[in-house]
Amino acid sequence: MSKLESGEVKLDLQPTNLVEVVEEICQIMEHQAAQLGVTISCDRSGISHPVVMASSLHLKRLIMNIASNAVKYNKPGGAVRVTCSEHAQEGGAATYRFVIADTGIGMSSDFQNRVFDPFSREQRKDAEHVTGTGLGTVIAKQLAELMDGDLVYESRLGEGTVCTITLPLTIDFEASSTLNEHHAHDQAKLAGMNILLAEDNDLNREIALFILTEAGAKVTCADDGFKALSAFEQADAGTFDLILMDIMMPNMNGYEATRAIRSLSREDARTIPIVAMSANAFTEDKVRCREAGMDGHLTKPIDSDKLIDALAKIMAAKEG
Repeated sequence: MSKLESGEVKLDLQPTNLVEVVEEICQIMEHQAAQLGVTISCDRSGISHPVVMASSLHLKRLIMNIASNAVKYNKPGGAVRVTCSEHAQEGGAATYRFVIADTGIGMSSDFQNRVFDPFSREQRKDAEHVTGTGLGTVIAKQLAELMDGDLVYESRLGEGTVCTITLPLTIDFEASSTLNEHHAHDQAKLAGMNILLAEDNDLNREIALFILTEAGAKVTCADDGFKALSAFEQADAGTFDLILMDIMMPNMNGYEATRAIRSLSREDARTIPIVAMSANAFTEDKVRCREAGMDGHLTKPIDSDKLIDALAKIMAAKEG
């Protein structure tokens, strides 16, 4: 906040795929939304030129701040919809509009006059469960203005809120085709795979889920080793093509879960590839993984290209 106010924040303009930005935000928010009984969806069909020159980090933070509030200030059974559309193209630039609409508790007319005041939060009984500093919306507003755009709210108390972010962005025509080809190539690598992902850290799980689904895989998540074992046991034989197994997890760690799966009296329990994910990359850690019955080891933080390539090679070797 202080950096924004002092003009220290500098935008690093790089080719940025807006479709991927919107999809990533929705994927990351899905877990938080599911915990609150809220559904989240995204619509990027209105984008004709998805690759623009933008500061990806600041753009994601801008939209994420608003989307996070839309989830937090919602109701059980509510919904959040993130829409991106392109308007008024002229020459090499276009106006892009990001709309975050929710069916939440809404804002009073009095608070809407103060919504962009730092540390401003509306004190209400139906929002007692929400924690925060009251800076997210203010930061989002200043980021939008830093990008020569605008951010406005429309809200009705008890009915929901619509936030519209309008940004003028330069289209990168040359990078568009290259990034789209790369995206299609990655999607083909894991297309049709059904992966069981065991990871207890929320952020790590959301990142891995996004990478895998973007590459075309279907993913079932478990947040500890015992739940991963249960998910495998309850699924029909052959349902899962591969298991990504975090090592350090509560209730049952990755080693224990792998041994338990390998001991099941099912053919796929002995043959399914199980790949470890761990921050420990020492030789003895890799040896422990093999001894537990794992087929590979990936070091955290996970690199998306290495993850996709490693899983594709393992599946190719299995099928071969």
